[in-house]
Amino acid sequence: MFKDIFNVSGSLYTLSGKNFISGKTGWPAEVVSEFDEDIIHEENIDNVFEKLKELNDKGELQLYLYPNRPTFIPKDNSDLIHKVISWGKRGINIDQFFKLYPELKEQYLNQLKKEK
Repeated sequence: MFKDIFNVSGSLYTLSGKNFISGKTGWPAEVVSEFDEDIIHEENIDNVFEKLKELNDKGELQLYLYPNRPTFIPKDNSDLIHKVISWGKRGINIDQFFKLYPELKEQYLNQLKKEK
């Protein structure tokens, strides 16, 4: 599925980092700017999936393709429970999540009870 999703062309933009700040989203690695940013450089990528594999092979990122996953991510996907609770509290519809991971519904409900 990952290959199907990323078997597309795209662009990678280089921007100045002066206006970007962290801590604005639920993802610690994400930075955002409240301003329109000028593009310093654009790299056209013919095939994003192939580029990701290339960067993985060079050691510039770690790409985990199913069924492989980092050791810090539990095999039962229970690490997602706290994220889903956060999404629900922010008003994000989480029904689709439970269509993908129905086995986590009970853990989700139990965790919600603990947090009340």
